[in-house]
Amino acid sequence: MIAFVLASVLAWQGSADITADPTYKELSRLVGGHWESTNTPKIKIVNRFKFAVDGKLIRSEGTVTAGGNTVLYMQANLGWDKATKSVF
Repeated sequence: MIAFVLASVLAWQGSADITADPTYKELSRLVGGHWESTNTPKIKIVNRFKFAVDGKLIRSEGTVTAGGNTVLYMQANLGWDKATKSVF
């Protein structure tokens, strides 16, 4: 429910501000990537990034796998706070 409300608010705010923000541009480099941990053989962390809500959000989705079993699903959204003019 919170994600739906957040996406609705961001869609209403418009995308011009977010695409001009240098921090958001830098974070956009993550989009399309497949990031995988390599520091431990028993635990695998995988993360993927994609644009959401017509490019107004960057969505991260990932998993933590231990012993071949997925033990945690992760999701995070990065967006633009128009009031503070910053990425959240």
